[in-house]
Amino acid sequence: MPKRKKKKNETVVASKAGSRTAGGGRKGRRAGVFIAAVIIALIPIVAYPIYYQSRVAPFKQPVLTVDNTVIDMGYFLKRAKMAGGNPTILQQLADEQVVKLMAPAFGIAVTNQEIDNALLYTASTENITGNLTDNSTARYLTESEFKSWYRQRLNDSGFSDAEYKDMTRTNLLAVKLQQYLAQRVTTTAEQIHLNVIVVANSADAAKAKARIKAGESFAAVAREVSLDTQSKDKGGDIGWIPRGVLPYDSTTFSLNVGEVSNAVAVNPTTPTTSQYLLFMVSEKAAVRELDDSSTQVLKDRALSNWLAQEEPSHSIIVNYDFNNSANQAWINWQLSKAGH
Repeated sequence: MPKRKKKKNETVVASKAGSRTAGGGRKGRRAGVFIAAVIIALIPIVAYPIYYQSRVAPFKQPVLTVDNTVIDMGYFLKRAKMAGGNPTILQQLADEQVVKLMAPAFGIAVTNQEIDNALLYTASTENITGNLTDNSTARYLTESEFKSWYRQRLNDSGFSDAEYKDMTRTNLLAVKLQQYLAQRVTTTAEQIHLNVIVVANSADAAKAKARIKAGESFAAVAREVSLDTQSKDKGGDIGWIPRGVLPYDSTTFSLNVGEVSNAVAVNPTTPTTSQYLLFMVSEKAAVRELDDSSTQVLKDRALSNWLAQEEPSHSIIVNYDFNNSANQAWINWQLSKAGH
């Protein structure tokens, strides 16, 4: 058979076809690398919302709002850890915000130098050996020692520099406001002559009140059943009391002379195990000279009494449901992770 002649362009065509095949492979690999790069680049974009919702958002949620100031969960947990998990930390945070808001109205301010001095004093007293009243043992830390102490304090507490200094500033404002208010405690005030019966539980309180309602005198019942050793022998008489000395003003100052109050729990948060009180007002005075004991109590409680009167004029909102067992369990878990 005669050999078939190879066309001149067959080799060229075959070669070009091979080139296209090989080139297509390289292009495919490049496309695969590009797609992989895009996927890798998209992972943070897709994963961040998940990370934010699980790791960031819970700590950003508001816990307490005082007027226009919001305290978030992250800060709350730091303060709760510092307070040893004390449940009163919410009230303390609210008090602090009111102090910060209102201190300027009294002309009270704290300088950066005062903050630095307070921190240095705290650091130095923590490093004193021996008797704290012996000035010879007190030594202020050097600058490098103080910086080392402060770094360690921030590391242990989790606070930022700004947070820790703001907390120090607030404490100093509170001290100054307490002093300012204590100096202005008046020597006269509205007072009531108060009598009390202290019993072990609500059932005993009901029995005591029933006896008084049936005709027995408050003093006679107090001498027989009251657990208060200081007033029992005096028929429950605890003397003249101004507002702000006892935490029962809303009950006692609303009583008429001779009227007996309803039973009041000493510890209202644990009513089933709390002692209970019955009050009776025997006299009232719109203005009466304070005795030394009451004056000192009012000076010591000047800030807390002022806060009790001031806070109702502010918007104080707890934004977190602390009664929810799951929420409380999450907080306890966070505190345990933080080393509480």
